Amino acid sequence: MSEMANSSGVASQSARQQSPTAKRIWFAVRALVSVLLLVAVVRQVGDEALMASLRRGMANWGWLLAALVIPRAVGMVISTVRWFVLLRAQETSATIWDAVRALFVGSFLNYFLPTSIGGDGYRIWHISNAASCRYSVVLATILVERGTGLLAMCVLAIAGGLWRPEWLTTVPAIGACVAGCAVLLVVGTAMLVFIKPPSERMGDGPLGVIRKWRKLAGAMSDFRDRPSVLWIAFAYSLLLQLQIVFQYWAFARCLGIDITFDRFLIVVPINTIATLVPISFNGIGVREWATIWVCTPLGVSRADAALVAVLFIAGGLIHAGIGAMLLNRRKTWMPAESGVQSDKP
Repeated sequence: MSEMANSSGVASQSARQQSPTAKRIWFAVRALVSVLLLVAVVRQVGDEALMASLRRGMANWGWLLAALVIPRAVGMVISTVRWFVLLRAQETSATIWDAVRALFVGSFLNYFLPTSIGGDGYRIWHISNAASCRYSVVLATILVERGTGLLAMCVLAIAGGLWRPEWLTTVPAIGACVAGCAVLLVVGTAMLVFIKPPSERMGDGPLGVIRKWRKLAGAMSDFRDRPSVLWIAFAYSLLLQLQIVFQYWAFARCLGIDITFDRFLIVVPINTIATLVPISFNGIGVREWATIWVCTPLGVSRADAALVAVLFIAGGLIHAGIGAMLLNRRKTWMPAESGVQSDKP
């Protein structure tokens, strides 16, 4: 998780001890990696080829604009409803507008923090203050949200592999991705279903780690007693993953790429897994290379594949802009004092 919250939902000891200079250096290193990866993409693909692909897309500017805006708007609605269902299941007093504001601001922070989960830390802080509840309770909803999203992504990848079994042997990247998703599906389901709080007899552990884990696991175990909520969250996650797949496919069609929808059932999971590796600035540069790596064997040119990845990033900038405006006006709708309940006994 981000520096805002660790597994207990409170600032971690290591984050407190990390100097501002070290943070800035790590920030700069990731930003430099992203720049170098993007430069390598341009050199490998060629700027003329990229501009030719962009011109094809701009020729269909109406459809391209729709592909940039509409899927993301639908995705924001799905994300809001899914998170609100989980927050209600934990009996928080958060409103639907609290969830909307937190998601928009989180979207902005995800674009301008070194990792794609930086916004989750803000969401934890925001709801904990707005609804006056414990960090661990809100963190549990986000972990279930992310967990069901990961499981839904794995299900789509496996479905894509089963639908096109010839890809598993002819394209090694696809075979490895489907196998990895199958393992993640089993492990993730087991963790979501069987996670239990440690016994009180184990004490608090060094730096209170066991105590913090006990509170978090206890909050998450509440969902195990509500299987219908987990299934609802998984259904929304599946819809959200399909929305992402649809947006990739829509960008491809706008660029004149003759590629079927089912191929992106594989492309999207590979991109998602690749961007989880914390070596770049919010996955920028990694996503482009991952798209090229998996799309080129499927008959897509490198320029077209790279541009599809760039357009996907651009599609989220509108929500990021709205989040920036909400963050700027935060004092008008956030409580003057923190209402967070302590996670300490």
